[in-house]
Amino acid sequence: RVVNEESCTSCSACQKKCKMDAIEEDYYSTEKSECILCLNCRKNCPTDAITYKFQSPKTMRSSADLTRRSFIGAGAAALFGSSLFRLNILNPSKTDRLIRPPGALKEDDFMERCIRCGECARICATSGGCLQMSFLETGLEGLLTPISKFRIGYCEYNCNLCSQICPTKAIQPHNLEEKQKIKTGTAIFLKDRCIPYRLNEDCIVCEEHCPLPEKAIILEVKEFIDPGTREKRMVSYPYINPDLCIGCGICQNKCPLEGEAGIIITREGEERF
Repeated sequence: RVVNEESCTSCSACQKKCKMDAIEEDYYSTEKSECILCLNCRKNCPTDAITYKFQSPKTMRSSADLTRRSFIGAGAAALFGSSLFRLNILNPSKTDRLIRPPGALKEDDFMERCIRCGECARICATSGGCLQMSFLETGLEGLLTPISKFRIGYCEYNCNLCSQICPTKAIQPHNLEEKQKIKTGTAIFLKDRCIPYRLNEDCIVCEEHCPLPEKAIILEVKEFIDPGTREKRMVSYPYINPDLCIGCGICQNKCPLEGEAGIIITREGEERF
């Protein structure tokens, strides 16, 4: 973080907006071990006096000062160059697969409130394990914010730990009954991947794992006639009830296909607070 002393008016806007109290009283100095590169100071500077530059190894402080946050942030800056280090380089709205934790605030408020502490991801690892700290999926402004990666884990239906541990309420606290009704997204089938649709063979793994009392995945049995042998067989084709699906992702996680699953969670119908 570099401050142009000629442009800076010492208005203190940067310090007031710093989530981590990383900006010193002189407004120029930054406690690098606390800075999480959220860029709030730059965004709120009325005179555009703040820029970010990648520091060469020769001038960097000892590795003892280099926290995990600053290391990843510096790596991102090195990769893209200081000229690209601006807000919304990668716009999260460009993908509909970035799923936030259940109970997350609306995106702008969430980005403002989240301090990238990683507590939600750490406690999620003791349960379903879907929450991971993002790299560039959410843009540089969203670096190290939690997103769900359903091929790694899923949102455990009987768990609300992330909402209980979040220190800033970027994830709003909900009791278990409330959390079970929060819709973080909706599942859709990729019919060029899903086994019943692609191969016309039975696979009901997703339906079996759906945790809802009234399952959001419905099986419809239809007759299939093999075009080569003319053999008839009954195949169970799965469908999503979007009114019931809460986007927990266990279906995507348990899909037996290697690589991309035959069912994915999208942000369709997501509920934010």
